[in-house]
Amino acid sequence: MTEPDSVRFESAPSKTPIYLVCDESLSMTGRSIETLNYRISEWFDGITADPILDERVLVGIVAFSDTARVVLPLTEVSDVAQIPPLSVRGTTSYAAVFRFLRTLLETDISKLRQDFQVLRPIIIVITDGQPNYENWRDEVQKLFYSASAFRPRIFGFDVVQGGAFVPFLRMFGGLDNGD
Repeated sequence: MTEPDSVRFESAPSKTPIYLVCDESLSMTGRSIETLNYRISEWFDGITADPILDERVLVGIVAFSDTARVVLPLTEVSDVAQIPPLSVRGTTSYAAVFRFLRTLLETDISKLRQDFQVLRPIIIVITDGQPNYENWRDEVQKLFYSASAFRPRIFGFDVVQGGAFVPFLRMFGGLDNGD
């Protein structure tokens, strides 16, 4: 006989999945990609310095340009021996990455729920470029509103101050990131 979810979750540890979604399009050439790789390393160091935080979060890295790909699957940061470096390629397709994230979240969270109580995921988009001429806003809305079970909190950051597409970063302030 299996336990009901409510009983299982009372004893299951909780985890918050965090996805660092990193632009590696050609506009990131030079200082931007170097800064991004350095900041990711610093961020991981900060998490491992806090054992409670390290125990409660799982971090993954998704890189995007024309397509999106998982660079580092969700894992405890202290288990990461080396962070795979990002390198530039392609153009800036926000539509491709948000479409990819919708599927990735569904898959990852379904797997995580087998062992953990999964808290609301966090997506941190780090970019410097303007998007391709495509309908990326609809993909953001689909990601955010389509799967209420894993409706993520989304934050956008400019990797090098003054470089990012401002309407893109402002869009996240307009989404209902509240509980």
